[in-house]
Amino acid sequence: MNRLGNWWYYTETTTKVLIIALIALLIIIIISPHLGPLQPIAKALGLVEIREIYNTINNTSGTVCTPKYVNQVTPIYINKTIFIPMNNVVSGETWWNYTGYLMGTGWCWGKILVMHNDTAWFITTWIIPDWLLQKMGLSTCSTGCYNFSLPYGLELMRPVYLPMYLPINGSTSFFPIYGMSYVAVSNETMNYPYPGFTVIIIGDVTGHGPIPVVQVLNISGNYVILSALSFNTTLALNTTYYGYLALTNLPANFSSYISYIVPCRLDILYMNNSQAALDVAVPFGAYVASIHNYMYYGKLSPEMATYRETFGWWVWRSEVINEP
Repeated sequence: MNRLGNWWYYTETTTKVLIIALIALLIIIIISPHLGPLQPIAKALGLVEIREIYNTINNTSGTVCTPKYVNQVTPIYINKTIFIPMNNVVSGETWWNYTGYLMGTGWCWGKILVMHNDTAWFITTWIIPDWLLQKMGLSTCSTGCYNFSLPYGLELMRPVYLPMYLPINGSTSFFPIYGMSYVAVSNETMNYPYPGFTVIIIGDVTGHGPIPVVQVLNISGNYVILSALSFNTTLALNTTYYGYLALTNLPANFSSYISYIVPCRLDILYMNNSQAALDVAVPFGAYVASIHNYMYYGKLSPEMATYRETFGWWVWRSEVINEP
């Protein structure tokens, strides 16, 4: 609480106003399904649905007459967590940004570099609150996990599977995120967007080249067919998509239904130059570099090793940043 108080004291006024406005918006959204004057807001956001139900009418003799239909407003929740449907907002990026705040589950951002030789480099970064990292069992090491002791903390490496869904042209495509992951575990967390966040970086991050989890099946014109764990999806090159993680892979003591929604962004980039691909920034590159630099140097900053922001480092362990 003391750290949160210090952060609030020193943060800019515009940031404070934005956070207060978001809290007010969240309160309105939560209570809107239950208050008549606010139900149009809930309906517009897709948080309620109108169901026709039977209402039996008894006459004076106690016999049941013909039922009539009565409209009933029913709140829609996913395990008591509000999920804002994407088709009710104009901008996918706006949905991505604000849903991360409203859910409190962070932000997922993936990049797929589709190479000219029909291979793909795939890295996803999840800015995750520390409490969710612990709930998912990712802050400790168990079977299948490798523990690396560093000067200022531990670095954990393990395979991670995250189910991502991409609404495209009126239907939802399943695009699983799978690969090795690195998690930095220490007493230090980022103050982005507020205290208590860290990062998970997932995919082709072992430094031994791309792992063929995401495969290029075909490139035709401006489109590519990608296969992720045998799920095929057709996506446009040089395009950004927005979707969400539906977390069902919680530890055994949690139930298997959806417990958390995490907004996701996915960039599909075509690269006709492998050397240039090395310099492409991984998602949330500055935050990734800051967290991992802290483990080595004790300073939460990307400055000591800016190459940790790049695909070159994570895919091939290249410390070279090519000048333009």
